Amino acid sequence: MVRKKVEGDEDQRRAAAREARAAGEAPSARQVTTGASKQRTHEPEKAAHEERIATRHRGKQGEPHEPAPPPPERAAPLPSYGDGERYTSAHEETFRALTEAQAEHGGDGVYLQDIARRSGREPEETRLLVHDLVDKFRVASELQGVEDPDLGQRYEVKPRGQ
Repeated sequence: MVRKKVEGDEDQRRAAAREARAAGEAPSARQVTTGASKQRTHEPEKAAHEERIATRHRGKQGEPHEPAPPPPERAAPLPSYGDGERYTSAHEETFRALTEAQAEHGGDGVYLQDIARRSGREPEETRLLVHDLVDKFRVASELQGVEDPDLGQRYEVKPRGQ
């Protein structure tokens, strides 16, 4: 089996591994071991373009070696669904904004702009969160073609039991 080529020579990699161990970290955590620069890192499906590109350059010569930021602390774990997707606090805030906007409109479906405004998020971020609420968590419904002329998709909370 052929060994993976990595950036830097043996002395550079050994020095980086020594630095990692001196800092109390595993060399592989800093991605300074053989093959670390070539190994793919799992990226979320909806990761930003910059994040996807950054993982390709991680571990290369000339790139700063930054430890990964610690995950955010949560008071209580949020529920997990069948495919392992986590229902985050952002999903909860978006769902709450949808519920409040729908109640304000007398139970009728609401437009994405109304949900974004109420949640305080950008429309594109809100679109992704609402998509998760509709397709992954199935707590909301997307209404299409209910108006003439069609002014876009409207969303509503699914009645319980559906």
